[in-house]
Amino acid sequence: MQRPRPPRDRTRIVIADKDRRFADELRLSVEEHGAFEVIGIAGDGEEAIQLVETLKPSLVLMDVAMPGVDGVEATRKLRNMSESPVVVLMTSVEGPDSRALDAGAAAYIRKGEGVSCLADIVLALALLNASMPRAGVR
Repeated sequence: MQRPRPPRDRTRIVIADKDRRFADELRLSVEEHGAFEVIGIAGDGEEAIQLVETLKPSLVLMDVAMPGVDGVEATRKLRNMSESPVVVLMTSVEGPDSRALDAGAAAYIRKGEGVSCLADIVLALALLNASMPRAGVR
């Protein structure tokens, strides 16, 4: 299967996951595409919010189940920011979680698909986001 072509500008990403090993594997996988630059890794939702405020990524890949502020609540807070990034929530749990999309996540994906599949999904979302006018992205 041929992979989609990456956008010309590298998409700046923050990854938030309680499992540092998974976050590092995901970072390596998405950066393989050449279209992405992981600019920060957070271990919980509060740290993710702080990184987004400081680093201004265009995309956040965030685990749903994190200590303290979970991914759903962090997404809700991020979506209320004036320059809100696209948020993709990830989970290890089977089945849909309507809270994720209600909070404003652009996508809700299972970690069980594997990091290379997640990276392909992220690339597709980045391409879609790049083709949309910024004012229309929410």
